[in-house]
Amino acid sequence: MQAPKILCVNSFTVHGVVGLKPFINALGAHCLPVPSLLLTGPGNMPGVRRVESDFTTLLEGTLAACAARAERVVLFCGYLAHAGQIDTVLAACERYQDLIIERVIDPVSGDEGRAYVAPDLIAAWPRLLAVADWALPNRTELSLLSGQTDEAAWHEWRTRFPALSLLVTSWEETDTHITTRLFHRGNEHHFEDERLPGRYSGSGDLFAARWLRARYLSGLDPAQAVRSATAEVRAAILHARDRDTRDLVAI
Repeated sequence: MQAPKILCVNSFTVHGVVGLKPFINALGAHCLPVPSLLLTGPGNMPGVRRVESDFTTLLEGTLAACAARAERVVLFCGYLAHAGQIDTVLAACERYQDLIIERVIDPVSGDEGRAYVAPDLIAAWPRLLAVADWALPNRTELSLLSGQTDEAAWHEWRTRFPALSLLVTSWEETDTHITTRLFHRGNEHHFEDERLPGRYSGSGDLFAARWLRARYLSGLDPAQAVRSATAEVRAAILHARDRDTRDLVAI
């Protein structure tokens, strides 16, 4: 069976290797990039400028073209510019439900214990998660969207979204290791890897992009896809460290 197209909703930045760039690199011709927002660079870059895209037209038009070509689609949704875009994605999921074979949501909201999007977007994400097949939050986002922390946050998500498969990055992070937590079809797995020093822009996007490729293009099971994506992110960090840069480029 032919591999699906992967429609990727995310920000597009001119500078930096974040947002849509890792997905385009990883997925190649299978990637259908739909920018939710255009930026001159990542959010931590001084003087960044934001430019709104015609998101509704781009998303609807892309899915309409897929329908005309009888293409199967995996919908990935990452960074959104504002809460109103949740309604646009929900409407597209409803209209093209026979076309979209799986919905993978990365509810981009914050990191390192703090939020970096507006509260109304954080409040809106659960409406999209309710129709998703997969969620890829980090530990901060698990807490922001549940109002709980640690195991209580994990339990809240499992209770609120019982049909959702859950992949939580940075579940446990110490000076020596970092853990990813996976729940899928009643089975739970923890994946521990050595923590490399430093912070690198786009590591979450790179992990998601490589997990999508391993899962939907290479046909690996979710656990195998986690191992594959983790190894590729690690290799990219080592490569960036050797080049004395904070930009991650998979090799």
